[in-house]
Amino acid sequence: MNLLHHIRSLDWLLVAPVLLIMAIGLVTNFPVDDPLVSSLFYKQALFTGIAVVVILFASANTYSVLRGPLISLTLFIASIVTLIALLLFSPEINGAHSWFIIGPIALQPVEFIKIVLIIILARYFASRHIRIRHIRHVAVSFAIMATLFFLVFIQPDLGSSVILIAIWAGMIFVSGVSKKHIIALLLFAVTVSVISWQFIPNYQQDRVLSFLEPLENLESSGYTAYQSKIAIGSGEIFGKGIGEGTQSKLGFLPLYESDFVFAAFAEEWGFIGVVLLFLLYGVIGWRLFHHAIRGRTNFETLFIVGVFVFIFSHMLMHIGVNAGVVPVTGITLPFMSYGGSHILAESLAIALVLGMARLQFAGSFDELRLPIK
Repeated sequence: MNLLHHIRSLDWLLVAPVLLIMAIGLVTNFPVDDPLVSSLFYKQALFTGIAVVVILFASANTYSVLRGPLISLTLFIASIVTLIALLLFSPEINGAHSWFIIGPIALQPVEFIKIVLIIILARYFASRHIRIRHIRHVAVSFAIMATLFFLVFIQPDLGSSVILIAIWAGMIFVSGVSKKHIIALLLFAVTVSVISWQFIPNYQQDRVLSFLEPLENLESSGYTAYQSKIAIGSGEIFGKGIGEGTQSKLGFLPLYESDFVFAAFAEEWGFIGVVLLFLLYGVIGWRLFHHAIRGRTNFETLFIVGVFVFIFSHMLMHIGVNAGVVPVTGITLPFMSYGGSHILAESLAIALVLGMARLQFAGSFDELRLPIK
């Protein structure tokens, strides 16, 4: 395929806001006199460049791979092996076994496993059509998600565990499952959440408790969330200016380049910048919704719904944490936070959607349309 023709044929209403958010993330991490900050900026610039390449090239060649007869089983087994290897062989960083360290590169596999879960569930639901209303298929899909959830939860990575549940819940909601099964799932989820609390590490319990009583732990677990709210409020209408954020650039707000990048952005860009950012995410959501309802097959529709939930559950949780309305979970802001693994996974998801928007595929396993709710 001619590369120039391929680039022209992409849905640029979807690509453009993604690239703009990436650029905003780079500007928010603008290099200052601190050599460490400069290093993070240039690393993120490299990650962003690779992500752009992924979007441009993977959108042309990747989608057909997902139609292989054994792709779901292969990806599921590979994910389990990878997560077990993390627990056994990866170093402990910030209290979790979540990263493989390969020279100067830290790879976080769970970001890609979120995409794997979307693929597996889309294939599973798309191949069952009317039979999806049977409780058996709800149970099987839950077991698939729960296996990955458990291996991520014990790393421990509470934030990514919640995202896996959100992806499963969002996809099963549009798959045709009966309402009584959905209600039963919600009750079950509440029960599991109560039981899981007993197994959450103490430092993560402290984060939740500090959220419930924010003024009681300002010198410990509640410090970062409190500083985040100060940063957001201090941005006012027009912000302090690029590179002029006092809470972030002067070190009062830890992890401002990743877990609290929204607060750093709001401090420097103000309310006007936040509105612009929301508009960009809104355009991404609109285009994903557009492609989902026009998917030529059940698999396409379900996959794009999964990507929508993946991106916007990340966004809502990240902003909720930064605004102090959600407990601190260590969730990144899509396309904007510092980190290579998440931005490459998100770009791969967008590339797959772009491929589905461009090409027509048909298969016996998904010839019928779903009763989308």
